Order: sequence, then C-alpha cells, then structure tokens
Amino acid sequence: MKDQCCVISVIGILCVIVLACEESNEPEIANLIAYQVRGCQPQLLKVSANDSCFSYQFHDALIVDFCATANCCPDSNRFSFRHTVSHDTIMMTIADTARHLCNCTCTYALHTEFRDLPGDSYVFFCTREDYSSQLVFYRERVHRN
Repeated sequence: MKDQCCVISVIGILCVIVLACEESNEPEIANLIAYQVRGCQPQLLKVSANDSCFSYQFHDALIVDFCATANCCPDSNRFSFRHTVSHDTIMMTIADTARHLCNCTCTYALHTEFRDLPGDSYVFFCTREDYSSQLVFYRERVHRN
C-alpha cells in the first residue's frame, strides 16, 4: 500500500511538471542565421531620410536584409547579433564589436534569416547597441506571403 502511494505521488508530480512546462511564458526561440555581408556597400547609402535599405521576404522563413554604418577597417565580422521573439514581436540588437582602425565609415549590409516562426505577422525592431547607447534603427511590420 505504501509503495502504491509513492508511485501515485510521483506520477502526480510528473503530471504537474509536464503541464506547467506547456504553459511557459518564455519567449519563442526562432532558428536564426545572421551575418554581415563582407565588404563596404557604398551603393546602399541613403539618398534622403525617407529612404531605407530594409527589405524582407516571408515565406517559409523570414529573411530580413538591412544596413548599418560603421568604421571601414576591418570590413568583415564587425557586428554581433542578439535576438528575442515574443508573441508578435522580434527584437534584434546589433553591436559594432570591431576596432576602429581607419578614419572612414562604410555602410554594411546585414542579413538575417528566422526559421520556424509560428506566426504570420510580426513587428521587427532592430536596435543598435554601441558606445553605451541604444538607437532604434528599424521598426517594421512584416507579413507572411
């Protein structure tokens, strides 16, 4: 009888743990591929404040391409990427982590791919975190086609 009570108690505890995990409030983690396209991209410079080099495609995966400026030396592996996905919001934070070796700036193309997103519409926020400040680069609504 005592063994039966222990087994029933253990099964009850396991059921509570399994059910509690299903109701998690943790942000969704999407598969992410993110990188800087190698080299300076002078053709991506904005002509006016209304221009944007933000573009996206959203079919099976959400592919977002956008620009950021930074020092021109070195011209590869300058940026780190951090992201969270929560409900209908994607928060992407980039940071220029490379040394500033030259007296010039370049526009760089950044590429991101989010796989396994369950929703059909998201607000994509991109912030830049450099030099002890945080600037909002993009706030765009993206829709699955």
